[in-house]
Amino acid sequence: MQYGPQTSAAATTEPDNRCSNESLLFKLPGELRNRIYREVLVERQRIVIGGTGIAEPLLLLASKEIRNEAITIFYTENAFRVTVQDYNSDPCLPVTRMIRRVEEEHRITVKCCCTSCRAWLNPNWPNLIQWLQRYHGGSVLQDISPPERLLQRPVETSTSLLVPGGMFRIVDGMVGKDCEEVKAVLLHQRFILRRLDERWAVED
Repeated sequence: MQYGPQTSAAATTEPDNRCSNESLLFKLPGELRNRIYREVLVERQRIVIGGTGIAEPLLLLASKEIRNEAITIFYTENAFRVTVQDYNSDPCLPVTRMIRRVEEEHRITVKCCCTSCRAWLNPNWPNLIQWLQRYHGGSVLQDISPPERLLQRPVETSTSLLVPGGMFRIVDGMVGKDCEEVKAVLLHQRFILRRLDERWAVED
């Protein structure tokens, strides 16, 4: 992975003496500093995003210099998950704004912008169609995994979840189309959902 000069210590293998008075850390070669950052910042499991957004590790708040070097590793080498209940995409709104702010400020691409979502507790058509409209409009980045990926999971996946996952792929293929045109196409999928679960027929 290539890093910009302001976002990673790996850009140089020589010690960065500019900050040596602040911390012994900066007397180490950049490659070694990156190894330390990864040990502290990279998680094996997906990081769950709470209602207030991503809780950044204290290391990123230690100093401006450390933040500039380590933030790329944290946001590009971790995977993030936002929990969505009953297809209500409201929690995705602040997460999307935060991701875009971080990407613009640090000129990076956050890994897994389309975070996995636990959305399948209770069918809710108004919530689902609103989520799809927000996704189409760009106000949320998070979606439901495509059916082929859902079927690869080691646990059984509800058939009712496969259809919404496919609906997000329909939206992906209608970029630039009018919102009402997209909604009309998605409406046909509701008949399939209703055959699978009558709760999809409820309007509110």
